Amino acid sequence: MTRTQLAAGFALAVGLTVLPFAAVMGGALSRESLLALIAGSGLFQVVVHLRLFLDLRSGGRGTARVLATVFGVLLMAIMLVGTLWVMRDLHLRMML
Repeated sequence: MTRTQLAAGFALAVGLTVLPFAAVMGGALSRESLLALIAGSGLFQVVVHLRLFLDLRSGGRGTARVLATVFGVLLMAIMLVGTLWVMRDLHLRMML
């Protein structure tokens, strides 16, 4: 992994983080468009992290690649379920 690849990954990660924030703050898009942009940026950022930071490319090290992918999916599921749980709990507490 070269510094150029790491710099490109960092630039993509920052850009994919700033893009949804700028779109929300700008307010020019509809709600559905914003949700699609946020979801698309998030999915693309996962791919960027897997390919450029975790070095998961095609070829070789099949078991390690599968385990890393399963681990990444598991972490994403835990974060998603945890976020939904916390938001639901906050919603229920605010309604009381």
